[in-house]
Amino acid sequence: MAIISATVPFEWKIARVTRIFKNGPRNLLNNYRPISILPVVSELFEKVLYDQLHEFLVTQELLSPRQFGFRKFHSTASALLDSTNEWFINMDRGSYLTNRTQMCSVNGALSGTKLVTCGIPQGSILGPLLFLIYINDLPNSLEYSSTRMFADDTTLTVSGNLASQFKM
Repeated sequence: MAIISATVPFEWKIARVTRIFKNGPRNLLNNYRPISILPVVSELFEKVLYDQLHEFLVTQELLSPRQFGFRKFHSTASALLDSTNEWFINMDRGSYLTNRTQMCSVNGALSGTKLVTCGIPQGSILGPLLFLIYINDLPNSLEYSSTRMFADDTTLTVSGNLASQFKM
């Protein structure tokens, strides 16, 4: 229904924000982090979309090989190995995201809902893949540097003999 009509029921867009204990004394608010709980039907819908979109991006080879985050068989170690390899080589030479709301949950009490005006919902299955699409062209737009990305962390590498060779 949602795919054919290109609309998503409002109920699928409501996230419940709750807190999760990290560590330390439980009476300190800083020892908790917020997480978003999305409706199960929304997660199922996202999983169907994710599988189809991810399959297309992989088979068409549209994801940058410089992106190591949110991808199967990629890690920070992969990014470091890729960087190290390059260093040695160089030494030699629409509706879905709009009108979303969220509410907070503290000790079982729910706040009123607030409109989420930007970004992709935290906890979203589709969110990391949409971010990969968003950031995918960054390495191609930087002329004088090499790029490594892990999720939303980016490292730029430049090489040369003289400081005057480096351009910003």
